[in-house]
Amino acid sequence: ASAALLICSSLWYLGRDVSLSEPAAPTAVAVPDNTTSIIRPGITKAVLWQSSGSSMQLGANDPITSGNKFPATRQDICLTSPEELCLEVPRGGEFKIILEDSTEVWLNSESTLRYPETFSPGERRVEITGEAYFAIHREEDRPFYVESNGMEIKVYGTTFNVRSYADDDNTYTTLETGSISLKKLGQKSAEIHLSPGHQAIFNKNDSTLTMATVNPEVITGWRHGRFVFEGQSLRSIMQDLARWYDFKFEFTDPAIASTKFNGNIPRYADFNTAITILENCGDISFSITGNKVTISHPQ
Repeated sequence: ASAALLICSSLWYLGRDVSLSEPAAPTAVAVPDNTTSIIRPGITKAVLWQSSGSSMQLGANDPITSGNKFPATRQDICLTSPEELCLEVPRGGEFKIILEDSTEVWLNSESTLRYPETFSPGERRVEITGEAYFAIHREEDRPFYVESNGMEIKVYGTTFNVRSYADDDNTYTTLETGSISLKKLGQKSAEIHLSPGHQAIFNKNDSTLTMATVNPEVITGWRHGRFVFEGQSLRSIMQDLARWYDFKFEFTDPAIASTKFNGNIPRYADFNTAITILENCGDISFSITGNKVTISHPQ
């Protein structure tokens, strides 16, 4: 509870007239340990698929090499080339991979990366769904392309974050360092260039592209062990937590879901700590039955 008190000091309703650096200390709410025993933080895990349907389970100590064997099979894997691989990170998981060109990719929960075992001489191209952070190895004569839900990102060497979950209306591309360009996939339309600290928002429904100025540390907080929020709705926060802790949730009052917060929660904290922080800092209450979380107003 004391740990929760310290962390909760940085999480507040959006619009509260309270400094994040000097907040008033709230009173901790005790959550029985046995209520969340099956809801735990995510771990390092993934499944590596071949186009043949063969697969291999991966954990924290399982490097991906060309000599890996694939004992399992599945027939519905969506790969089109014998040389193509698919790294699938489930709910409650995360994984880092180093591609053959030394590019590093961090995959968040419920994300997939499709990539060739060996890149072609003229370009490097991958496809992402979910969320990933890229640290691209710079090669002047061989650009790196990332495809995601109808959008193509071109980059030579930089660090950036891509978020494009199925339940997101938009694909968000946030540049941390370097420079990248974006355009609609398969079209010869003019490219839009991003500079560090900017985010491109691609609407999946009407294919429009808008720009915003953001703090990259907020967007990439998940890679550094924290959930960081700036004006984020409770529904969006719960979606992120549900992917990481692997649970289902519902609101008893739809109005609760639109409550917005600023602040952060440690990513590797137990679930009791996470919900205690939210309860302390908002007019909400959690109840847990098995793997289902219900969010309501306090009684």
